[in-house]
Amino acid sequence: MQTGGKPVGYMRIANLDEPFRLQVTGECQATIDNDGPKGGAIWDIRLQVVGLGDPWKTGASFPYPQPYSLAGKASVGFVAIYAFACPKDSIPTGLKELDAPSSPIALEVTYHRSGAVRRDVLERTALNVSRQEVAKAIAVWATENQFPVSADAAAPAAESSS
Repeated sequence: MQTGGKPVGYMRIANLDEPFRLQVTGECQATIDNDGPKGGAIWDIRLQVVGLGDPWKTGASFPYPQPYSLAGKASVGFVAIYAFACPKDSIPTGLKELDAPSSPIALEVTYHRSGAVRRDVLERTALNVSRQEVAKAIAVWATENQFPVSADAAAPAAESSS
């Protein structure tokens, strides 16, 4: 598992629903493995973005119906899709939240599986992504697309009264 920096996969940044929000989405390959000799079920598979506070809204989804049956000594691969969005008028605050020297953003996968003697076992794994790398990517995208991200640029120009 990678512990920081840019995650494997790719990231897209889009100014969606102009002028309402800035949305960052990313995709990466993920697998859930069954190392045991017997088949079993996995369920309540959840993907989530952990570690972002206001004004960011986060989301992710697992693309297959659940529960999912998994044979012994097998694995299921899928594309994990994560997203976080910031309202346009809160982008300066959102970038400050990303630049904070706190813990990284975690792209998390949790699920339940059948354990020994049919026990419910909760599994969790996460890919940590550098907050500063995400902030840099947004800044580069904003520059390339002439999108205002500073408090001064985001504020409407004051009318002069002469």
